[in-house]
Amino acid sequence: MQRSCLSLVLALGVLAACSEAATERLLAPFDAAFAAVPCAGDYTLTSQTAVDAFACSDVSGSLTIASADPADPIANLAGLAGLVTVHDDLIIRFNDALSDLDGLSTLDTIGGRLAITGNHGLGDIDGLSGVTVINGAIVIDDNAVLASVDGLSGLTTIQHSLHLQFLPSLPNVAGLSGVTAVYGPLTIVKTGVSNLDGLSLLTFVYGDLDVSANAQLANVDGLAKLDTIGGNFIVESNDNLAHVDGFAALRVVGGDFTLQNNRVLSECACAFYPLFTVGRIGGAVTIRNNAPGCNGPADISALACVPCASADLGSTITGLQGTGALRASHARALTNKLNSAQMQASRQLRRRCGQDRRPDHPGHVPGGQRRNQRGDGGRAARSRHRPARRLRGADSVRPAWPAPRRPSIPGPDDGPKRGPSFGFPRTPAARFLTLRVTRLPAFRWDGQGVSVRSTRSR
Repeated sequence: MQRSCLSLVLALGVLAACSEAATERLLAPFDAAFAAVPCAGDYTLTSQTAVDAFACSDVSGSLTIASADPADPIANLAGLAGLVTVHDDLIIRFNDALSDLDGLSTLDTIGGRLAITGNHGLGDIDGLSGVTVINGAIVIDDNAVLASVDGLSGLTTIQHSLHLQFLPSLPNVAGLSGVTAVYGPLTIVKTGVSNLDGLSLLTFVYGDLDVSANAQLANVDGLAKLDTIGGNFIVESNDNLAHVDGFAALRVVGGDFTLQNNRVLSECACAFYPLFTVGRIGGAVTIRNNAPGCNGPADISALACVPCASADLGSTITGLQGTGALRASHARALTNKLNSAQMQASRQLRRRCGQDRRPDHPGHVPGGQRRNQRGDGGRAARSRHRPARRLRGADSVRPAWPAPRRPSIPGPDDGPKRGPSFGFPRTPAARFLTLRVTRLPAFRWDGQGVSVRSTRSR
């Protein structure tokens, strides 16, 4: 007992020695914990006075913060410093005087949805950085000057949907760098983002993926790990989207596939060829109104004949040589091997696609039709190097590979004909036997029928 009293006296002495400001900072968390109480039901705060008077740490219903009193608009959320949990929705809307959400720094859990809409003076949502659980949808919509979503950095999964739309001042989605899955639709529409690098860990979207009307979006490289979309795939009306290589890992689209109205997108085959060949698309495919080279499924299937651009290994070798990390002789050897590998890959692709023949050659047959055309067993394709001969007095072209000879029965006006050839092997011994020993049948027409007689060969 005496020891406890002594400890208390020492603690009071320490507090007395501290300045008044330091003491307040030390005791602020305890004051908030003891002052705040659980609050049942839904709450709506419509003025700054109401926000300042709010003293709940746990709201069992929903909490709405929406300015409705022009004489007392909501300018800050400092009065919500003790709030820890909202069991239902948290809605922050139509607060033009609100510039940040710093008063929500103690908030940890939102049991419903988070909606931040129509706050035209809101510059960031960093006050939500302590939130680790949001069980409902996340809707951040129509916030004209919002420049960051870093307040969502504590999330690793989005339990429902995520909608970022009508955010012209948002340059990136870096605040989503920890998100690996979205168990609902993911919408990024009419924002100012130039890239999606903040989604570099995202592998799965259960609903639709809609990336549309983002005028500054130049690439989607941040989606390089995305392999499954449970709903529709929609990428449209992104005026500066130059390539879609970030979708190279995509293998499953459960709904429709739509890629349209991207004015400068001219190459999409390398990104989507795996999806179209070994992947699965559950709905309709629409590819149109992009730049030439990406205007239909045929442009993607054409990749079988056009190799994708590989990494610029040549420049890497040159850079290493320039820094002295690689000897000149080794650099030349690596460059030669790289060139050889590229030539071999290109040659294999041309061979597979039928591009190793001259298109104007009479024996040219398009790739995929080389065999079984007209039932010839592919002979036309095998004869691509045999020059064609034009028949005299005729406009037709003699086939590059003549039809096989077959034995025929002589007619009335035919003279003696030698019998069929049995295809003896063309070795010297075989030729000797064929010419000196064998006797071949011959035919003669005598006016009444066919007579057969044996004659010694040459």
